[in-house]
Amino acid sequence: VVTPHIKEFSRLSERTVTEVLSMGAEAAKSFAKEYGVTVLLKNAVTMITDGEKVYLTITGTAGQAKGGSGDALSGVIAGLCASGLSVTDGSVAGAYLAGKAAEIAAEEYGEYSLLAPDVIEKLGAAFLSLDK
Repeated sequence: VVTPHIKEFSRLSERTVTEVLSMGAEAAKSFAKEYGVTVLLKNAVTMITDGEKVYLTITGTAGQAKGGSGDALSGVIAGLCASGLSVTDGSVAGAYLAGKAAEIAAEEYGEYSLLAPDVIEKLGAAFLSLDK
């Protein structure tokens, strides 16, 4: 699993940010196919692809655009995969849950001051929200 934001992905794929954005899902799909990975492309709408299917999630906040947020996301994905989900399913669920936890944390702490530990703290509440 690779979890770049748009600028990081442009470097990985050797394309400009403009090219990546104009290609839409095809940029991530072709990269996933070429390298045999699941791509989780972080942006306002996060895209997850295994090179065949594309999944989108809109959970999350701008407050996640800080150091440590990607590490928290990777940890959630790793935990879900260790519990038996496939890499792609773990990535889709992890992106949703980390985003939902960030939304819950931002309600308490605000987007500006949101930190990765705040997101991790709210993961339980994000899991519980699945029952609603």
